Amino acid sequence: MRKLIQELMHILQKTSLIFIIAFISSAYALEPVADKPDGYSVPALRSESVLKSSVGVRSYGMGEAQVGRSDDLSSLYYNVAGLSTMRYWEYGLSYSAMGLDVGGVHGLLAAPLPYGTLGFRFSLYSVRNTYQVKYGKRDHPDRNKYAYLTQLSYALPVYRKILHTGLTVKYQQSELSSAPDASPPYYQAYPKRERGLYFDWGFLATYDLSELEGFWFWWPKVSAGVSVRNMQPKFGFDNEAKGISPQVNTGISFYYSYKFMINFDTINEIDEPTRFQLGFELWPIYFLAIRSGFMASDSPLKGFYWGVGIGESIGSSKFSFEYAGNVRTYNEFRTLTETYHRIAFHQSFERVFRFVDSKGRKRQIKIAQTERYNTPLQFAYIIDPNEIIDTAAELAKQQTDHELENEIKKEPDTTTTTTTTGGEQGGETEEQKKKKRPVIIRKKTVAFYPIVVQPPVEDPGIKALRRAIIRGIIAHKKIKPMSEIRYKLNPRKESGEDQITYLNRLCKFHNVNMVILSYGRYNEADDSITLEIQFYKRGSKTINGLLTKRLYKGNTETKIDEIKNEVLLQIGSIL
Repeated sequence: MRKLIQELMHILQKTSLIFIIAFISSAYALEPVADKPDGYSVPALRSESVLKSSVGVRSYGMGEAQVGRSDDLSSLYYNVAGLSTMRYWEYGLSYSAMGLDVGGVHGLLAAPLPYGTLGFRFSLYSVRNTYQVKYGKRDHPDRNKYAYLTQLSYALPVYRKILHTGLTVKYQQSELSSAPDASPPYYQAYPKRERGLYFDWGFLATYDLSELEGFWFWWPKVSAGVSVRNMQPKFGFDNEAKGISPQVNTGISFYYSYKFMINFDTINEIDEPTRFQLGFELWPIYFLAIRSGFMASDSPLKGFYWGVGIGESIGSSKFSFEYAGNVRTYNEFRTLTETYHRIAFHQSFERVFRFVDSKGRKRQIKIAQTERYNTPLQFAYIIDPNEIIDTAAELAKQQTDHELENEIKKEPDTTTTTTTTGGEQGGETEEQKKKKRPVIIRKKTVAFYPIVVQPPVEDPGIKALRRAIIRGIIAHKKIKPMSEIRYKLNPRKESGEDQITYLNRLCKFHNVNMVILSYGRYNEADDSITLEIQFYKRGSKTINGLLTKRLYKGNTETKIDEIKNEVLLQIGSIL
């Protein structure tokens, strides 16, 4: 099935631009309708309407509820702070229907910087010129009218990639000059031109509640945001738009990565009733997303949204196609129902990390930059136990931490002698003498290999974690660590030898009872390391998981004691 999808995406990749152009052309070629007066499309082209017209097809399918979870190009409209979470290049081309015979085409781009992300947007709104009007003409009376908006955005993380903020500056202009054959009074009812300079500001906070563990372990990730849109300082431009009210929007999102998301937004504007927007996204399979949403307010306006997306990674690129629709009803004097459609094409570029492994082989890892259209481990390069052991051996050869060596030298003998004294001296019975004899406790040996992190990343907390666990093993009553020198001496895995046979032979070679292998997967998107600790018990037939923990780079020291205690408890119970 996956090969079929990849073949389909290869074809779509080659024809993507043709597809977009063909769709936009077909969107304009609608069936003829009755004649329209001059100025019919002006309300949709005026500055206020253009500034409130959203971009982003994925978010549109979710009821336009995206303030609390703007993690794609739609952040350029909903919450600019979300742009900070995009640490990869991506562009998007889309078409949106606006009503009153007006359609918009949009070009969006995200460009990561060493710190923060830049965003660009250009939108052009014009009248679809394929309508039959009186006298048999195929020209719309508003065919010369258009509007455009261009913007530049910048967003950056302000605390551990958990808190983000961003700012947008945008320029909008509407050209509403009358058609040459227009007649009064229609063209006199609106200005010939409107323009203005506007600013948006946004703030976004994200947190994984499962990090709290215990009661919170099964809770989802949470994200909340606030954005202020369309702030308009008065610059005194000619034809400067008037009466543009800023919006103050809030949102919250709960989501399980790669599975499900639910968003809730409130849209607040002066002299307008508050709108409530609810949307969700479901991933039944990694390359398919299903979306829906609702919009309601105290006004007669209501809306229902739906959408679908499909995507696949090919090489170092990810391609996706999005569709969304919306039915709006307005019930006041009579019921009016309108349907709108949107479609988009996106291409993002994943980061490829290239390195040479311990055997001198060239390797590469495609880093999953987003949680859309990929499984959690789709891009991860999972190395087998033999490779972890080889890499750990290389790390041991480069070991310069004398403090750890000194701790190993302090390791107690393999036996512990305890003396039990009974009764008074001089009058001991035979039974008391037996109790007085030394009780020998033989410690079992554990080989705890250095922690391998891929892609390689410097984090002092990782070394400190292993050091703390080794010290804990030394102080344990039942177990002891293997000598550091032996980590440099490992038998090679023979050709055709399976992992279990090799690990069992490794245990015999080092005369250890357990081998513990640790692998860290670094995720640049949130600067975290997912630590997987596995163990093999001598003579067993399986490799078992010991611990899985997500750590944030630069903050691993705070979790050392917690991880150490859990690892020692698990090892003690197993051996």
